[in-house]
Amino acid sequence: MLITNNTTATHLYRIAQESITNAIKHGRSERIEIRLSSTPKRIILAVLDDGVGFDATARRGEGMGLRIMDHRAQMIGGTVVVQKRAGRGTTVVCTLQKPKESSATAKEP
Repeated sequence: MLITNNTTATHLYRIAQESITNAIKHGRSERIEIRLSSTPKRIILAVLDDGVGFDATARRGEGMGLRIMDHRAQMIGGTVVVQKRAGRGTTVVCTLQKPKESSATAKEP
């Protein structure tokens, strides 16, 4: 899938980058999977890892990573959800609406 808006592409890249950093640094992951997909109305970025997961009841630390991911998602009209995976690991999902195609964009191959 091609994301033609540089701002959107950059924010999604940075969200994926922070998710990977967290998976390595905090989750001690051995395997990380990055998925970028779309539906007719949405773009979905998912980063899945096999690390130790996280404590959903724990108070968020002083780190800025999750807050910055939330902020980046909001800047492009999206949301970020961080979920503990069944069994082991964490999933970070960023979802945003696809921009409406202009008539010029729709004509390009």
